[in-house]
Amino acid sequence: MRLLLNYLAATLSGKTGLALMLGAMLTPVLALVEKYLFKDWNFLGSLGMLILVDTVFGVQHHWQAHSISSRAFSRLFKKAFIYLGLLVLTHQLTGYQVNGEVNGVFSAWFDKFMYAAMMAREAVSILEHIAALEPRLVPKVLLKRLALISDGDLSALATPPAPTPGLDAPPSSPSNAQ
Repeated sequence: MRLLLNYLAATLSGKTGLALMLGAMLTPVLALVEKYLFKDWNFLGSLGMLILVDTVFGVQHHWQAHSISSRAFSRLFKKAFIYLGLLVLTHQLTGYQVNGEVNGVFSAWFDKFMYAAMMAREAVSILEHIAALEPRLVPKVLLKRLALISDGDLSALATPPAPTPGLDAPPSSPSNAQ
C-alpha cells in the first residue's frame, strides 16, 4: 500500500494527486464505517438539516429573550454525540449477523422507530422555538401529536388527529343558515 501511495505521489502532482491519495486512503475507512457504525447517509443529511434549523431557531428565540449563552451551544455537541450513539446502536441492532445471516429480529421495526423518534424530537424542538417566537403560527394539536411520537407512541402516526372545536368546523354560509 505504501509503495502504491509513493508511486501515486511521484507520478501525480498537484490537487489531482492529493485527491487520489486521499481517496485511496479513505476508501477502506469508509467501508469499515459503513459496515460497523452507520451507512444511511440520506437519513443523516435529513437529521442534520433539522438539527441546523433547530439551532437557528433556538438562537433566534434565546436572542430575543436575552437568554443566549455559550452553555446552550455545548448542548448541541452533547445532542450530536447522543444521536451518534443512537445511530450506531440502530445500525448494529438492525444489521448484526448470526452464522453469516442478518438476524431480522430488529430489522423490521427498530430503525423506523428510532429514526421517527429522532426526527419527531427535532420537529418538536423546532416548533417549540417557533411557537416561542410567534405563538399563533403553531397549532397546539401538532405539538401534542409530535410529542407523542417523540415519546415513543408511534400509534399517533396511524390515527388522524381529533377535530379541534372551532377550527375544523366548516364555515357557515348564508345558504346553510335557515
